[in-house]
Amino acid sequence: MKKLVTGILAAALLATPALAADKIVEGFVVTEHRNAVNAFLTEKGIGMGNVERVAIEPEAAPKGEVNAILAFVHLKQCGDDGYLVVRMNRQARITQTYTRNDCRVAGVDNYR
Repeated sequence: MKKLVTGILAAALLATPALAADKIVEGFVVTEHRNAVNAFLTEKGIGMGNVERVAIEPEAAPKGEVNAILAFVHLKQCGDDGYLVVRMNRQARITQTYTRNDCRVAGVDNYR
């Protein structure tokens, strides 16, 4: 089941967050999570023209159920290996944001 959920959500790989396909997976609607990511980007002053792609994937708990939803936002300013991570609960409430590698976003923690 975990592989099925991962495969379905991995199919939500997008050119921009605004172009995501609506899907219902394991009781949550990916559209709500996409909208939360869009709102966060807008709040941070990041326009859709700065977004290269977004991947929305489940974060599984030890028993395989979906623990959280992760959005990996690849921004033009972040280079090849940097990205912004938006972690959300099943209800699409943002619980954590951070950047990885060489990516920097004002007001967001960075972890290598």
